[in-house]
Amino acid sequence: MLNYFTLNTIAELVCLVVAFACLFNDKSVAWKSTIIYLLAVCVIEFSGIYIKLQGERNSWIYNLLLLFEIGYFSFMFHNLLKPYFNCRPLILSGLAVLSISYVNDLYNHGPNNRHNLTIIVLSVVIILYCLFYFYYLIKDDNYILIKYSAQFWWVAAVLFYYFVQSTVTIFYPALSRILVDPREVFSYVFKIINIVFYATWSYAFICRRWITLK
Repeated sequence: MLNYFTLNTIAELVCLVVAFACLFNDKSVAWKSTIIYLLAVCVIEFSGIYIKLQGERNSWIYNLLLLFEIGYFSFMFHNLLKPYFNCRPLILSGLAVLSISYVNDLYNHGPNNRHNLTIIVLSVVIILYCLFYFYYLIKDDNYILIKYSAQFWWVAAVLFYYFVQSTVTIFYPALSRILVDPREVFSYVFKIINIVFYATWSYAFICRRWITLK
């Protein structure tokens, strides 16, 4: 049983609980959908651990999680960017590129191998969305108290997570030849970024709840 409760899964569960407490009554469907996304993350994470403990490959279930990521982040960024400009063409273009990438990975590697190309493309697309958000936020004449801005902290966490993830994924082959035990090193790296990511998201949800109540 203890095998299921790691730093990653505990961080995900805590974030899910905070999201449920803060966003369940939120008027925004996009923000409320975060609960469903985090629930999917937790279910897939625990399922992945179970499959691994059975001595079987679990890459396929994380490839399934990619579909949830693509759908959720596309929906959420559409919600965040539409007040600034007509972002539908941008989001639809991102969805088209990601769909092609996913089908390509599925065709070339099958469902049981990690979809590295899609992971990299998704990271690039999400980083692009984040940069669009921060660009328009800087240009916005309206005063925003950053430390209480749920949108700011949500996007900041996403940018941090996907930038580090894409960097590690791209340079993993080269770094593997330098490091003595690359898997252990990268395991610690991902544990750290996961904790920072989910902690920041939890703070963003608390900010969102505070703003809603106010």
